[in-house]
Amino acid sequence: MNILINSIVDEKDLLYMVDASKYCTIKIGGKLEYLVTPKNMDSFIAYLFAFHKYHISYKVLGNLSNIVPCAEIIHGVYISTKFIVSETKIFGNRIIADSGTKLSNLCILARDNNLTGMEGLFGIPATVGGAIYNNAGAFGTDMSNIVESVLVFNNGKIQNLGKDKLNFGYRTSIFQKTNIVILSVTLLLQKSSYERIFEHMQENLHKRRISQPNLPSAGSVFRKYDGVSAGYYIDQASLKGTRHGDAEISKVHANFIVNNGKATFEDFDYLVKLAQNKVKEKFNIILQKEVEYLGETDDSFSRLSHT
Repeated sequence: MNILINSIVDEKDLLYMVDASKYCTIKIGGKLEYLVTPKNMDSFIAYLFAFHKYHISYKVLGNLSNIVPCAEIIHGVYISTKFIVSETKIFGNRIIADSGTKLSNLCILARDNNLTGMEGLFGIPATVGGAIYNNAGAFGTDMSNIVESVLVFNNGKIQNLGKDKLNFGYRTSIFQKTNIVILSVTLLLQKSSYERIFEHMQENLHKRRISQPNLPSAGSVFRKYDGVSAGYYIDQASLKGTRHGDAEISKVHANFIVNNGKATFEDFDYLVKLAQNKVKEKFNIILQKEVEYLGETDDSFSRLSHT
C-alpha cells in the first residue's frame, strides 16, 4: 500500500508511524500507520477522490477530542482536517465553515459578528466536522439547532445535504452510520448584541471550568441514560477519584476519565469497564460509551470519524 499512498499524497502532507498521543486531547495511544495532513480544501478533496478511485479505505479525523487511540500500531490511512487553512465566510445570519475549523474559533467569530446561537458550544475542543458528526452540544445547545446544510463527499460525488437529511439525534447523526465525509457546513444563526452574546459565553465558560476537569481527557466517556448524566450513576457507585495507573475517574466530574501524566489505553479501558460493571451491579443499567476507541477492531476503522 505504501507505494500507492506515496504516489497519491504529496510528500509534505504524509506522515508515517505517527505518535497518536500527540494528536488526541487525552494524550494516550500508539502509532498511526499513515496520517494524511492536507493543508487546504482542494488537496483534501483531491485525496478523497483518489482514495475512492483506488478503493483505499481511510478514516477522517479532526481534533481527536472524543477519541481514545488503542495501543501499539493502528493500521490504516487516516486523514486529519485540523491542518486545513481556510477562510470562513459570513453572509447575513449564515456562517460557512470548513470541517477542520475549530469550533471555539467559530463561536468567537459569531460573537464578533453579533450572531447568537453558538454560545453553549464555546469551549468544546472539537472541529466543526467532529461536532456535526457527534451532534455535539452543551448548556441546551446542540449542533442540530444551528446547522442548515452540509457539503459532503459521498461515494465519489460532492453533494449538499439539508438538515432534514442528517438524521440528528442525541449525540448521533447520519455520519456515524455511513462513509459520508463532511467538507463544510452552513450554520444559520440569529442577530443579537455583542454584549449579550459575550456575557452568555462567559457564563457558560465559567460553568465548564468549575464542572469539568482541567486535565487531559477525551470528554464525556458515556452517553446519558434516560436523560440522566452517566456521571450521576458513576458517582453513586462511589467511583470518583478511582485510579488505575495514571488514569483516573475525575474527582470533578465522574463522567470524565483524566490522564494524570502517563496513562495508557489499558489504564483508560480498565476504568471504563469498571464503571460499567459497578453501575450495572448497583442500578442494573448498562452505560454506553460516547468516546470512540480508535483502532480497536476492523469494524471501528470502517466508520469515518471527524471527532
